[in-house]
Amino acid sequence: MNTLTLTPEQLDTVLAEAKAEVVATIMAKHSEKLTLVSKAQAAGLLDVDGKTLDSMGIPRVVLASKKKIAYRLSDIAEFIEKNIEH
Repeated sequence: MNTLTLTPEQLDTVLAEAKAEVVATIMAKHSEKLTLVSKAQAAGLLDVDGKTLDSMGIPRVVLASKKKIAYRLSDIAEFIEKNIEH
């Protein structure tokens, strides 16, 4: 069995490349679920104010120790699809 010896710098490079590959794979498979918009952007997309948005039942993503609220575009799209009147 052959042993590969890496310097700390080489190991850091290999790990960084592996991490980037994992992140790219996750993004490719789940990008629609990972795209976030701010509360103001979500309200603008739905043409409502922030308080109305809060009452609409669209799931929120809480970021940065509950100081920032975001919404997934996929949840906003799902809300729109469910509320189309025919």
